[in-house]
Amino acid sequence: MVRRVQRRMQVLQIDEVPAYIARLHDDPAQIDLLFRELLIGVTQFFRDPEAFKALQTALMPRFAGDQRDDDTVRIWVPGCATGEEVYSLAILVREIIAQQPSAVRVQIFGTDIDNAAIAFARQARYRKVTGLTLERLAKWFSPDGDAYCPVKVIREMCVFSTHSVTKDPPFSKLDLISCRNLLIYMNAALQDRVLKTFHYALKPDGMLFLGPSESMTRQSRLFADSDKKHRIFRREDAATTLPDVALRVSSAAARELPSVGPAASPGEDRIDKTARRALEKYSPAYVVIDKHHDILRFSGGEAGHYLEPSSGAASLNLFGILRKALRPVVRSTLQQALAKKAAAVHEAVPVRIDGQIRAVTVIVEPLSEGGLCVVAFRDDGIRALSRSRKATIASETAATAAMEHELLTVRMQLQATVDELETINEERRAAAEEYQSANEELQSSNEELETSKEEMQSINEELQTVNAEVVSKNEALTHLNSDLKNLLDSTEIATSFLDSNLRIKSFTPKMTDIFHLRDTDRGRPITDITSMLGYDEIEDDARQVLRELSVVEREVQIKHHGMSFLMRMRPYRTMDNVVDGVVITFIDINERKKAEETQDLLVRELNHRIKNLFAVTNGVVSLSARSAGTPQDMARAIRGRLEALARAHELIIPALGGGGEAIKGGTTLDALASAIASPYREQDGDRERVTVDGPSVPLGGQAVTSLALVLHELATNATKYGALSSSDGHIAISWSVGKGALSLIWEERGGPAVAGPPIGQGFGSLLARRSIEGQLGGVLTYDWKAEGLIVRLSAPMERLLQ
Repeated sequence: MVRRVQRRMQVLQIDEVPAYIARLHDDPAQIDLLFRELLIGVTQFFRDPEAFKALQTALMPRFAGDQRDDDTVRIWVPGCATGEEVYSLAILVREIIAQQPSAVRVQIFGTDIDNAAIAFARQARYRKVTGLTLERLAKWFSPDGDAYCPVKVIREMCVFSTHSVTKDPPFSKLDLISCRNLLIYMNAALQDRVLKTFHYALKPDGMLFLGPSESMTRQSRLFADSDKKHRIFRREDAATTLPDVALRVSSAAARELPSVGPAASPGEDRIDKTARRALEKYSPAYVVIDKHHDILRFSGGEAGHYLEPSSGAASLNLFGILRKALRPVVRSTLQQALAKKAAAVHEAVPVRIDGQIRAVTVIVEPLSEGGLCVVAFRDDGIRALSRSRKATIASETAATAAMEHELLTVRMQLQATVDELETINEERRAAAEEYQSANEELQSSNEELETSKEEMQSINEELQTVNAEVVSKNEALTHLNSDLKNLLDSTEIATSFLDSNLRIKSFTPKMTDIFHLRDTDRGRPITDITSMLGYDEIEDDARQVLRELSVVEREVQIKHHGMSFLMRMRPYRTMDNVVDGVVITFIDINERKKAEETQDLLVRELNHRIKNLFAVTNGVVSLSARSAGTPQDMARAIRGRLEALARAHELIIPALGGGGEAIKGGTTLDALASAIASPYREQDGDRERVTVDGPSVPLGGQAVTSLALVLHELATNATKYGALSSSDGHIAISWSVGKGALSLIWEERGGPAVAGPPIGQGFGSLLARRSIEGQLGGVLTYDWKAEGLIVRLSAPMERLLQ
């Protein structure tokens, strides 16, 4: 305790104890912090597994045999801290029921004086599961984020409450109390008090489960060993009552009694102890009794000379165990002391002790605390009695006078007894009348209670009916929640539900891909959560939805990732059609965006090819017109060139038409180049306008498509702007293979003068470059010389064969 107080003083940077006490007076919150500092919450699941296994064996008979549906096994775990021991017992009981099915209901109460620990136990989210086997963890717990929660059947068995085992009334009719490692922090008196409380709370033959360092030596009459090794005890049928707060008063009164026994207070030194032991034999024997004449304290073993237990049930009542010769004297002396509220003494009472008649002086003195009295017995010895007898023989007159005095005393006592008896009789008659009146009132009250009982039974039946409906609705609600959760998870749509203050009520797992959300963020404003979106108008849009009850749609993107979402906000409407917030959904549209981009690319390519087709057709007509002598020759030339152009087009798009399927499997580079050049190979004297020169190079299907696109694009551009647009122009296509790579050259001569490279890159050039570099892993370069364009293409052979 001193260490814990010093720790709090160090935290507050206080050096002196008086200053810390003053701080406690000024700041009441520090008292609570000190209280929590003093608490010890060390616990875990199934602490000491062998002891729990022994407890499981001891509990099995309680679930065996014929059991009614309304039978209940009640268990109490005082000092449960954060609840691990409570859930361990619940798992233990469920494992017993699994081995031998039973209809018994089980209710486990977990209590502690620490409100924070009880709140944690009720929440039941454990990050540390020390003590649980993997099998038990998988069977009885479900993961929840980075923690584990008990399954529903375990959680419903356990009830948690704030409760002090030393101050508050205990639970009753219990089958088991598990109080492990709590008694070791209590002194002997408090341990006795708590054990009596446990004895009162347990059913007959109930069990008590203690920690390995705790024992039952002081209260062996209340509990018997069931398994001594594992500290499992069985309740004995001993007479006991529930301890009350009067224990502290009794203890205080006991401390004020004359200390004549061997025990010494902690402040006494060695001399005091020695003196007490020396005087002990000269001090009178005494007992301390309460107002019911029950003995609370004995002075020691010497008091046994004056006690004589009666037959029957054991009792600590003074007049039940006092010697019969002393009972009348002690009773009258006690009455005198209580009447005068002062000490009363009766001397020379003859009592036979150890076969000898001894004179005993009875002393009774009331105490100021709680109606307690001290009854002392002083042994005057045999000599005092002998002297009294000799004096009687020596002087008959004195003896006669003494006898007359004694007779007078007896008469006075008798008269006092008669008066007291008459008074008592009158009081009894008055009490009888009061009892008669009270009896009539009780009968009337009993009739009212009977009526109330019938009403309560009717209300109880209604409550049972309502409870059954509530249970049914809870089950239906649980199924609906499960269906809704699976529906939201299966759609994989990020959804968040906000209240009217834009605070998060719930969200689907997909929302964590867009916002940095955790389970603990429920109840926080959405504007406080860091978003990965490049979108800062979420609050304004949500306010607009609440204000105008409209739907807002926006296309948003995640920063630095390019992922696109269609965000849709709409009002959150209850079943009564009341707007109570906003629903935000984020639909992934990345695939749609890619499809749109692909579609745009195809449209652009189709547009480009149609334009090229018209340009090539125009070039073919011009070439045929220059070389043809008659219209028929011109028509034949145009028809032949268009057919060649169609065959070349099939090479560009292998998936089209009958001949394309054959080419898709592969061909050679010279066949491909000849097919592309055939529409433009017009003779100019002894020289062809397009020449093809190179070795036979096999091509795979992918390489055929890529090279056909490039060569066709170059031929089309030559027809529109290059060598084929002039009558003197010609093109040379050549290639060679070396060092595992193909090197192809496209060279134009005799066409219009080339002013330089174009300002921007056309769509056809972009498409050709992507085909060579992206699909074949090659290089495509353009050399814009004044006398004509030179294009160089290189690609690895291994890619050409794919």
